[in-house]
Amino acid sequence: MLRGVEEATLRTADASRVVAEFTSPATTALGVGQSLIGARAGGGAGGAGGGGRGALATTPRPTARVNWRVLASGAVERSTNGGQTWTPVTITPATAIVGGAAPSEKVCWLIGRAGIVLVSTDGIVFRRVRAPDVADLRSITAIDEFQATVTTVGSRVFKTEDGGETWKEGW
Repeated sequence: MLRGVEEATLRTADASRVVAEFTSPATTALGVGQSLIGARAGGGAGGAGGGGRGALATTPRPTARVNWRVLASGAVERSTNGGQTWTPVTITPATAIVGGAAPSEKVCWLIGRAGIVLVSTDGIVFRRVRAPDVADLRSITAIDEFQATVTTVGSRVFKTEDGGETWKEGW
Protein backbone atom coordinates (compact mmCIF):
# COMPACT_ATOMS: atom_id res chain seq x y z
CA MET A 1 0.00 0.00 0.00
CA LEU A 2 1.24 3.51 -0.70
CA ARG A 3 2.75 5.12 2.36
CA GLY A 4 4.78 8.12 3.40
CA VAL A 5 8.50 8.10 2.93
CA GLU A 6 10.54 7.08 5.96
CA GLU A 7 13.80 8.93 6.46
CA ALA A 8 15.75 5.74 7.22
CA THR A 9 15.07 4.28 3.78
CA LEU A 10 16.43 7.30 1.94
CA ARG A 11 20.07 6.47 2.56
CA THR A 12 20.88 6.32 -1.15
CA ALA A 13 18.65 9.08 -2.50
CA ASP A 14 18.00 12.75 -1.97
CA ALA A 15 14.74 12.94 0.04
CA SER A 16 13.35 15.63 -2.29
CA ARG A 17 13.52 13.16 -5.21
CA VAL A 18 11.19 10.55 -3.65
CA VAL A 19 7.46 11.20 -3.85
CA ALA A 20 6.16 7.78 -2.74
CA GLU A 21 7.44 4.55 -1.29
CA PHE A 22 5.65 1.25 -0.81
CA THR A 23 6.73 -2.15 0.41
CA SER A 24 5.58 -5.69 -0.20
CA PRO A 25 4.36 -7.50 2.91
CA ALA A 26 7.01 -9.47 4.77
CA THR A 27 7.12 -13.16 4.03
CA THR A 28 8.38 -15.75 6.46
CA ALA A 29 11.09 -18.27 5.94
CA LEU A 30 12.84 -20.73 8.14
CA GLY A 31 16.38 -19.89 9.16
CA VAL A 32 19.37 -22.17 8.89
CA GLY A 33 18.92 -25.20 11.12
CA GLN A 34 15.22 -24.54 11.71
CA SER A 35 12.58 -27.08 10.88
CA LEU A 36 8.87 -27.51 11.36
CA ILE A 37 9.14 -31.24 10.60
CA GLY A 38 9.76 -33.42 13.64
CA ALA A 39 9.30 -30.59 16.11
CA ARG A 40 8.89 -31.85 19.63
CA ALA A 41 8.08 -30.37 22.97
CA GLY A 42 9.50 -31.98 26.08
CA GLY A 43 10.41 -35.23 24.33
CA GLY A 44 6.89 -35.99 23.09
CA ALA A 45 5.91 -37.72 19.86
CA GLY A 46 8.54 -37.57 17.18
CA GLY A 47 11.36 -37.05 19.67
CA ALA A 48 13.87 -39.71 20.50
CA GLY A 49 15.08 -40.33 24.01
CA GLY A 50 12.33 -38.43 25.85
CA GLY A 51 12.81 -35.85 28.52
CA GLY A 52 14.67 -32.66 29.21
CA ARG A 53 14.85 -30.88 25.84
CA GLY A 54 12.36 -28.27 24.80
CA ALA A 55 10.91 -27.69 21.34
CA LEU A 56 13.18 -27.48 18.33
CA ALA A 57 13.65 -23.98 16.95
CA THR A 58 10.52 -23.57 14.84
CA THR A 59 9.99 -19.84 14.88
CA PRO A 60 9.91 -18.53 11.31
CA ARG A 61 11.76 -15.29 10.71
CA PRO A 62 10.78 -12.62 8.21
CA THR A 63 12.72 -12.45 4.98
CA ALA A 64 13.76 -9.15 3.41
CA ARG A 65 10.87 -7.27 1.89
CA VAL A 66 10.93 -5.75 -1.55
CA ASN A 67 10.75 -1.96 -1.40
CA TRP A 68 9.60 0.29 -4.25
CA ARG A 69 9.84 4.04 -4.63
CA VAL A 70 8.58 6.59 -7.11
CA LEU A 71 10.86 9.53 -7.83
CA ALA A 72 9.69 13.06 -8.60
CA SER A 73 10.66 12.42 -12.22
CA GLY A 74 8.07 9.61 -12.41
CA ALA A 75 10.78 6.95 -12.53
CA VAL A 76 10.50 3.86 -10.33
CA GLU A 77 13.20 2.07 -8.34
CA ARG A 78 13.17 -1.32 -6.60
CA SER A 79 15.19 -2.62 -3.65
CA THR A 80 15.48 -6.26 -2.65
CA ASN A 81 17.72 -5.64 0.36
CA GLY A 82 15.66 -3.40 2.61
CA GLY A 83 16.55 -0.15 0.85
CA GLN A 84 20.33 -0.43 1.04
CA THR A 85 20.60 -0.35 -2.76
CA TRP A 86 18.10 0.58 -5.46
CA THR A 87 17.71 -0.61 -9.05
CA PRO A 88 15.87 1.43 -11.70
CA VAL A 89 12.76 -0.26 -13.10
CA THR A 90 12.43 -0.11 -16.88
CA ILE A 91 8.94 0.78 -18.06
CA THR A 92 8.32 0.55 -21.80
CA PRO A 93 7.04 2.79 -23.18
CA ALA A 94 8.28 5.27 -20.61
CA THR A 95 5.53 6.91 -18.58
CA ALA A 96 5.46 9.06 -15.46
CA ILE A 97 4.37 7.02 -12.44
CA VAL A 98 2.76 8.66 -9.40
CA GLY A 99 2.27 5.71 -7.02
CA GLY A 100 1.83 2.01 -6.59
CA ALA A 101 1.08 -0.98 -4.42
CA ALA A 102 2.92 -4.27 -3.94
CA PRO A 103 0.78 -7.04 -2.44
CA SER A 104 3.68 -9.52 -2.64
CA GLU A 105 7.38 -9.61 -3.46
CA LYS A 106 6.72 -10.29 -7.15
CA VAL A 107 3.37 -8.57 -7.78
CA CYS A 108 3.41 -4.80 -8.14
CA TRP A 109 0.82 -2.37 -9.50
CA LEU A 110 1.83 1.15 -10.66
CA ILE A 111 -0.39 4.12 -11.52
CA GLY A 112 0.11 7.33 -13.45
CA ARG A 113 -1.61 10.24 -15.10
CA ALA A 114 -4.43 9.85 -17.63
CA GLY A 115 -5.53 6.50 -16.19
CA ILE A 116 -2.21 4.69 -16.64
CA VAL A 117 -2.17 1.35 -14.79
CA LEU A 118 0.67 -1.17 -15.02
CA VAL A 119 1.08 -4.54 -13.33
CA SER A 120 3.99 -6.92 -12.88
CA THR A 121 3.80 -10.53 -11.75
CA ASP A 122 7.56 -11.06 -11.58
CA GLY A 123 8.65 -7.74 -10.07
CA ILE A 124 10.62 -6.85 -13.19
CA VAL A 125 8.50 -6.64 -16.36
CA PHE A 126 5.40 -4.43 -16.30
CA ARG A 127 2.49 -4.65 -18.70
CA ARG A 128 0.01 -1.87 -19.25
CA VAL A 129 -3.60 -2.82 -18.52
CA ARG A 130 -6.79 -1.25 -19.77
CA ALA A 131 -7.40 2.17 -18.21
CA PRO A 132 -10.41 2.35 -15.89
CA ASP A 133 -10.82 6.05 -16.74
CA VAL A 134 -8.75 8.70 -18.53
CA ALA A 135 -8.55 10.78 -15.34
CA ASP A 136 -5.33 11.16 -13.37
CA LEU A 137 -5.03 8.49 -10.69
CA ARG A 138 -4.04 9.39 -7.13
CA SER A 139 -3.97 6.08 -5.25
CA ILE A 140 -4.10 2.31 -5.59
CA THR A 141 -4.54 -0.64 -3.28
CA ALA A 142 -4.02 -4.22 -4.40
CA ILE A 143 -4.72 -7.64 -2.96
CA ASP A 144 -2.94 -9.77 -5.57
CA GLU A 145 -2.20 -9.84 -9.32
CA PHE A 146 -5.92 -9.87 -10.13
CA GLN A 147 -7.58 -7.55 -7.59
CA ALA A 148 -6.85 -3.84 -7.32
CA THR A 149 -8.73 -0.64 -6.58
CA VAL A 150 -7.74 2.78 -7.95
CA THR A 151 -8.98 6.23 -7.00
CA THR A 152 -8.91 9.18 -9.39
CA VAL A 153 -7.96 12.72 -8.45
CA GLY A 154 -11.71 13.47 -8.60
CA SER A 155 -12.39 10.70 -6.00
CA ARG A 156 -13.97 8.21 -8.38
CA VAL A 157 -13.18 4.62 -7.37
CA PHE A 158 -12.68 1.72 -9.80
CA LYS A 159 -12.08 -1.94 -8.96
CA THR A 160 -10.77 -4.85 -11.03
CA GLU A 161 -10.92 -8.53 -10.18
CA ASP A 162 -9.38 -9.82 -13.41
CA GLY A 163 -5.97 -8.18 -13.54
CA GLY A 164 -7.16 -4.97 -15.19
CA GLU A 165 -9.08 -6.51 -18.10
CA THR A 166 -12.30 -4.92 -16.83
CA TRP A 167 -13.05 -2.27 -14.19
CA LYS A 168 -16.20 -1.57 -12.22
CA GLU A 169 -16.89 1.86 -10.76
CA GLY A 170 -17.76 2.08 -7.07
CA TRP A 171 -17.27 -0.40 -4.28
